Amino acid sequence: MKAYTEKSPRSVTQKHSTMSSDQQKPRSVTDN
Repeated sequence: MKAYTEKSPRSVTQKHSTMSSDQQKPRSVTDN
């Protein structure tokens, strides 16, 4: 149960991180 709970927030964090990266990627390209 502990591992599952730890994996849950981890997945959420990863999803958010990917979203941020995706938004920053095109932004950086536009800046460039």
